[in-house]
Amino acid sequence: MVNQRITISTDSIVRVFLIALALWLAYAVRGTLLLVLISFILATIMQPLVLRAEQYRIPRSVSVLTVYALGFLVFAAVGWALMPILSQEVTQISQNFGDYWNKVVAILPQALGNNIKQTMQTNITSIADAARSGLALTVTGLASTLHGLISVIGSVVIILVLAFYFVVEERAIKKALVRILPITHVPFAERMIVNSQFWLGGWARGQIILSFLVGTLVFISLTVIGVPYAFALAALAGLVEFIPYVGPISSAVFGIFFALTISPTVGLITAIAYYVIQILENNIFIPKVMQKTAGVNPVLSFTMILLAYEALGVVGVFLGVPIASLIMAIMDSLEPRAH
Repeated sequence: MVNQRITISTDSIVRVFLIALALWLAYAVRGTLLLVLISFILATIMQPLVLRAEQYRIPRSVSVLTVYALGFLVFAAVGWALMPILSQEVTQISQNFGDYWNKVVAILPQALGNNIKQTMQTNITSIADAARSGLALTVTGLASTLHGLISVIGSVVIILVLAFYFVVEERAIKKALVRILPITHVPFAERMIVNSQFWLGGWARGQIILSFLVGTLVFISLTVIGVPYAFALAALAGLVEFIPYVGPISSAVFGIFFALTISPTVGLITAIAYYVIQILENNIFIPKVMQKTAGVNPVLSFTMILLAYEALGVVGVFLGVPIASLIMAIMDSLEPRAH
């Protein structure tokens, strides 16, 4: 029997140590990295508009500020017109959820068992009671809310500023990378920037369009069927559209639940409506909207969603796919080609 000796060089040990240190530092500053990632996604969304404006000799800074101004006006107009409706429906849901749950439980088949019904009813009722009671308006609670609001505003400002510089100073950033990195790594860095813009930008722009289309179809369908809280359910459908596979299913569950409060027939019709919308999305919307976008491996997407959730909480659920897109961009950049 031949004895084999496995030798580990000092260089390998140092590399493993440096990788572990980099991962630990990334976790330690995950909040900052989150802002940088969102800023970069926003920059990639604006990239095609800025490039088109450059063809007409419009400076990048003017293009980005114009996009910001138009975005703010649209956001303010939509918020002024629709937020009262959304707020009213969400308030009504929190106040009446217990009654809706009782209606749905009443039509469940006996096969489910009285014990299961009782357990589920008790849990949902306690959640509804907690939502109905609301937050206690104390000085501490008010101070915490104010602090959270200031943090959100500060984060938004940081994201907008970083995205501005990502777009306006793109060439300067690339030149800085060329000066900092060893000459052998420069082609890889350039490919990674281009591929990241392709993967992230295409995904983000496509998801925004898909969310709008799905939310609109859900609102129209539920309104025609007569399901209560159609606008809130449509907003939920558009929001969770950013979560692959699980998002559409969860929004359909909520829609069918409220439809069942009217009758089992309405619940069945609503389920069919959600199914038809899903078919339209998979066979028409996604091929058309995402035709110029590379797909992300589903296993990688789910893995990154779970890891991002552990590291960042609920926000991580929505950023799992962008992180997976970045990983795919890095892997794609290992080959001497770029999109």
